[in-house]
Amino acid sequence: MSSLKLSLLLRLNPLNQLLLLLLLLFPTPTSSNTVFNNSTRTITTSFVLNGEDVTLSASASTDLHALAEEFCTANNIANSHCSLHVKLELSEALFCSPTSKAWHDTPPNTYRFVHSPVHYDSEEFELLRETFEHFGYHECEPGEPRATDEDLNFTWSLGHVQKTTLGEDFMRRLVSSNGKFNTFFGTKVLGNKDNMLKQLSKLNRDLPYLPRTFLTSEMPKNLGDLRGTWLLKIPDVELGGGIKIVDLGNDRDRELIRRCHFNDENISRTYVDANGIQWGEKDSTMSCVLQGYVAPPLLMRPFPASELKKFSAGIYVHVGFFEDSNGKSEMNVFVHDEMLVLFASFGYHGKPSDPSLDSLRHLTNGLLNQRLNPDYDELSHVWNGTYFRKELKRVHNVDYIAEVKPRVFKIIREVFKSGVNDILDLNANHSLVNSFGYFRVDFLFDQAFNPYLLEVEIVPSTGSIGGIDGMLKRRVMHDTIGILSANSIEEKIRLNEIRNAEEISYVSEEGRSGRGTGGFECLIPCWNGIDDDDYDDYEEEEEEEPGRVHILTFDDVFSKCNECTEQNLEFCVTPSSLFNREFQGRCQPKGTLCKHDMHPLYDSTLVKKCDASQFEYGSVAFGKMVVDSGLIYNGNEEEVRGMKDLCSSVFLEKTGYVYASDVPELSRLLYFCNTNEPHATYPNRYGEISLNDAMNGKLEEFVRLNYPAVIRGGSSQALRDWDHKALAEEFREEHVNALIFDGAEDGSEISAAGMTFAEFCEYSVNGFEAEDSPLANPVIYLLLTTRRLQGNVAMDPNPSAEKLIHLLNFVGFEDSVMGPGLKEAWSNIRMGAGYDYPVHIDCFENVLVQLSGRKRVKLWSPSSIEAWKPMLNHKHWPGTTEEERRRGHLKTLLDHERFGETTLSAGDAVYIPSMYFHSVHVDKDSEGGDSWSVSANRYYYEGEVGGGDWLQTMHAKKKEEFKMYEAKVGKKVC
Repeated sequence: MSSLKLSLLLRLNPLNQLLLLLLLLFPTPTSSNTVFNNSTRTITTSFVLNGEDVTLSASASTDLHALAEEFCTANNIANSHCSLHVKLELSEALFCSPTSKAWHDTPPNTYRFVHSPVHYDSEEFELLRETFEHFGYHECEPGEPRATDEDLNFTWSLGHVQKTTLGEDFMRRLVSSNGKFNTFFGTKVLGNKDNMLKQLSKLNRDLPYLPRTFLTSEMPKNLGDLRGTWLLKIPDVELGGGIKIVDLGNDRDRELIRRCHFNDENISRTYVDANGIQWGEKDSTMSCVLQGYVAPPLLMRPFPASELKKFSAGIYVHVGFFEDSNGKSEMNVFVHDEMLVLFASFGYHGKPSDPSLDSLRHLTNGLLNQRLNPDYDELSHVWNGTYFRKELKRVHNVDYIAEVKPRVFKIIREVFKSGVNDILDLNANHSLVNSFGYFRVDFLFDQAFNPYLLEVEIVPSTGSIGGIDGMLKRRVMHDTIGILSANSIEEKIRLNEIRNAEEISYVSEEGRSGRGTGGFECLIPCWNGIDDDDYDDYEEEEEEEPGRVHILTFDDVFSKCNECTEQNLEFCVTPSSLFNREFQGRCQPKGTLCKHDMHPLYDSTLVKKCDASQFEYGSVAFGKMVVDSGLIYNGNEEEVRGMKDLCSSVFLEKTGYVYASDVPELSRLLYFCNTNEPHATYPNRYGEISLNDAMNGKLEEFVRLNYPAVIRGGSSQALRDWDHKALAEEFREEHVNALIFDGAEDGSEISAAGMTFAEFCEYSVNGFEAEDSPLANPVIYLLLTTRRLQGNVAMDPNPSAEKLIHLLNFVGFEDSVMGPGLKEAWSNIRMGAGYDYPVHIDCFENVLVQLSGRKRVKLWSPSSIEAWKPMLNHKHWPGTTEEERRRGHLKTLLDHERFGETTLSAGDAVYIPSMYFHSVHVDKDSEGGDSWSVSANRYYYEGEVGGGDWLQTMHAKKKEEFKMYEAKVGKKVC
């Protein structure tokens, strides 16, 4: 092997090294001469094989693929590239040469791939070849644009062109071909990670879809104060090679960041250092990017038995150009509904057996996972858009089209609008009417389903690993090529409808072919699904100078905000120390964004309307401001303690109200609180609203969200005297069946004991001892219910206690606050003193109203079902022991899924969504009080009890872990 060939081989990536090696070891036949016969319109091509000429003849009607296969087989040529090489030689002569073009009554449709000759059979070509052949195009040999390409219909470049002397010449040849071509100057304006950040910053808009981000060229000196997981991104490096997960609390990683900036001027693409960083080609204006880790990320299971894994979603984008009446180019952008959803190799909460692969819990690039993890199963880690949207609805009950897509479209629109002026300026000397871009915009989602922009992939892979990956890419390529003959926006929309409705046999999934899912949707200039902001003028405007920055104490910050409001200004604030409760703030003109320059490390929050809850220490709004600022990443010991105090205030002391709109932020804050302290596990927090809020629709929002909420009502629900002495006086001789079970045993049977109501009150308040009783801890309470179901479904222990049942008329909870569509199934009243009721679930929506005394309620999410293993034939009580739940993975599961407990006083209520595990506790008064408690439960359903409507609603509410447990035991829990 020559030194030149060896040098070339070493500079290629592993896939192309293999391809070139095959070509070197198993040479393909070389054509020496082609003879054109004008009278018969045929060609005869000679191939040199083992020093001898072997000829092939063909015409335009010949099946070139079959002819080439036959030729290679007959001559015992083992090289897998042989048939393609022969076919391309014949196709070039028959359809692309000036001589043969004159033979055709109608000029043939032709295309050429522009790339290195070693890519003749690159996987990047395969799907494109199928697509072009479907549309009736003939392939010319790959290579650079040629002088004879004036009638070439398509040039597809597997790369991007830079504005250099050679690049200008390349573009001139593309434009002169009069055919379509998939490149233009300026793709790196958006494709390089640092350039994209710079372009977006020109918008003078809030960018909530970008995590906290620094350019290493602008890195603050006190970066060492930060800690936590960040991403270091090297621009212009593909296939995940330029991404490194770094811990800012680690000296080695901080040095890596410093060297990244130091190497900005002289990094070469092919250099991989000892830390595994592949440094990319750079110019003097490039900068590495340090970006906060999106946490907590949305996790899903790529296949049923999988761990929960992190994923990214790539959305395909077509960029085209038309000229206005003045000859000025205008960009149009279409977004395809197909998506490339890629999962990481390993579970997010797991640990790979090989520590060197730990990054593959976080990075989702398919080729990176494939290259580093030999056990990576590509086919099971890829979804398409249809499956992703279906699973998002099934697992999380989130409608992608209605709830997520508008935000994704807004981001894509902002991205391309931010770069359009620079792109058009770079191409001012060239007509772009035949130019187009085939891009992919990649996103991550957090657990509140907020999209975060990862990057714009300017050369998305057109190769396939097979299966659904090939299906989705074929469909996007089919729709892309199918709309390119349009000469207007309207015609593109019309052609998309036609192309996407075609039965296309080569776009198949599991052997089935069919129509598309909608195809492209016009985004620029058509889409109006965003706020009515002015998106036409993205030039930076001269702004009024913001006011002076003030150092503020916690006591001063709210008054400063009000001062800004009184001056018809808005308030920009940055928490600069949690430990000292110190802030920096200033007034600034309305309509301007916080410049994030008040503190070198922490972002600011714009407060348009001063609200006391925003500055109430321990409120969710205050916690959001801290998380958004990035102050949570401060590793200073005092600031860590300050964060601990804040977390205790929010999740243990439970400061302030929590509305349904706060739940996503509460979840995000909980994540950071539990990662702030080693081994800390703060419980999740209930929603918390007033009775007046509940009456005004706020409880209905929690019902829709399927999230528990406490309703604080004071004494407003005390419609009668619920004291046990008053009740005993009123219902003294009423016969009741009290319920008794052993509170010391998880699976204890419940038995009934007949007595008068007065006797029940006496036994409950003062206790009792049953002679020869096997019960270690006898618990007694009274249940009154309107439930009258037959058989084994339920029983009413007091069907004859009609006078007592009338007590339900005095509960004082209005059914209407639950929202439309829900109806009351039945109601209960429970009375007793000093009793606990074991953990269980209800298969209906449940509102527990405290009428007298106090009651503690503990709650765990449905995802904790594996820890409880509810007994289906015994009131859904636990099938595991307390000892089992105190250790190992069951303890970890319960710690992560618990909501802690809430204490209800008379007049309070709690909404317990269906399938949430919960227990109730009425404590004995340590000071000799009677501990009497009366509470009511109202249960709600939709449609008919046991009917399809409610069963369907219940199924939609089930968490994935709940469904997996049901599948494992082979029975429906609810």
